[in-house]
Amino acid sequence: MTLAQEKPFKKGDPFKAKLAYDIPSRNPERAKEAIDKLRENYKKMTPTEQEKVLQLMQEARWTLVQMTTNKREFTSAERKKIWEVAMLYSAFKGELSRGKKK
Repeated sequence: MTLAQEKPFKKGDPFKAKLAYDIPSRNPERAKEAIDKLRENYKKMTPTEQEKVLQLMQEARWTLVQMTTNKREFTSAERKKIWEVAMLYSAFKGELSRGKKK
């Protein structure tokens, strides 16, 4: 599933909503691929789009961490994968934030 298909994710402006369909929420391998694609495209984006990507990464982490607390809907193995994906997005957001300060 993608981030846009998850219940707790709240859609924002059209750019973030469209981008959320390209961000996997439960598969760490696909999440790494999505991060690589975003990293390549991030340099080509306008500053406002870059800011929206940072906001989306923050919302993605918050949404996925919130999902890991739901023990009724997800098994322990699923929650572990979701947590791993959340940490990948958090690290990517930190990487992008550090790059902006330079």
